[in-house]
Amino acid sequence: MSEQDSAIGFYSGDGRFGLELPHGVVQDILRICQAAGGIETGGILLGQYNSEHTRATVHNVTGPPPDSQHFFARFLRGVAGLQELLDRLWNKKEKRFYLGEWHHHPLPIPAPSPDDIVQMQEIAKSDRYACREPILLILSGSPTMDWQLTATVCTRNGEVCPLISSRRS
Repeated sequence: MSEQDSAIGFYSGDGRFGLELPHGVVQDILRICQAAGGIETGGILLGQYNSEHTRATVHNVTGPPPDSQHFFARFLRGVAGLQELLDRLWNKKEKRFYLGEWHHHPLPIPAPSPDDIVQMQEIAKSDRYACREPILLILSGSPTMDWQLTATVCTRNGEVCPLISSRRS
């Protein structure tokens, strides 16, 4: 397969959780981060689960909604326009689901912050999100050269499960 068709996979050690990021999705995230000019930015992950509900595939990411707040070391994702987008994707023949959140750490700090974990655990417990095991994807470092992707699943019962990356093609 070509680089264009390749994907990055993330998996939990026990096999309960998996995430697949196609090359095009990674490129979208890198473009959004470059446009932010060195401050934190982010959005949501949209996609589908396999039939066993053990692996999520991200098909789309959003950039920051217009009511988001960006700082060098903090990003508060807004909500403007997201419900309409989610409704449109849900009503398509191949439904897309809210899978979780992504954001950029401009410094090479790939681990979720304590605030990140609290936010993801609140999402997991919220009926409004209808996502019992949201994924947090973090791109850290410079989006033009030395970047790293990490993924974490936070469960409704408070478990924090880092996913291990493996490049697949």
